[in-house]
This record gives sequence, structure tokens and C-alpha cells, in this order.
Amino acid sequence: MTPAERPAREAQSRPLGGVPIVRLRSGVRLTFIGDEANGWIVESTARLLPGSVVEVLLGPGCREGARRALVARSEVIAIDRRHGVRYRARLQVVGPQSERRG
Repeated sequence: MTPAERPAREAQSRPLGGVPIVRLRSGVRLTFIGDEANGWIVESTARLLPGSVVEVLLGPGCREGARRALVARSEVIAIDRRHGVRYRARLQVVGPQSERRG
């Protein structure tokens, strides 16, 4: 996929009945690739380590809520000088938004 094709693909990303996956809690954008049972396939420039739990913010402006997801699988799919490393991962939903303590 060329860099020019990526924005069009991201605009078509509509998991969860039309709600796009927007970004990780850290602010890094995710690109939705597909649905799987209890999870999603996503691409990102963030290093998504298998076994880690990430918080995924949903919806335009991240107002639709959040879900905690386990990184079940991750692989490097591209390395280039301009955009760096790109990962594809399977995220398995493990719960609603994590509770904040403090």
C-alpha cells in the first residue's frame, strides 16, 4: 500500500457497527484492517508487544469510549526511511475502559 492510499483506507475503517478505532491511549493512531471474534486486526507505527494490554480509544474525537485489549499477536509489516516501522497486530478485547486510580 502506498502512503497516498493509507488515508483512504483509514477513512473506511469502521469496526463496532460504524465506530472507527481512533487511537491508543498514548495518542498513536491505529488503522483498522478487520474484525475477528472478540477482537480486531490493526496496523500502527506503535510497537505493539504480544502479551501487553493496551487501551483503545473509540469514535470521533475519542468520545465513544474505550476498550482494553490484549495484544495477542504482532508482526513487523514494513520498514522504510520515511515512515519508520509499521506493525500489524491482533487485539483481543478483554474489557471496558480501565478504571483510573489516584
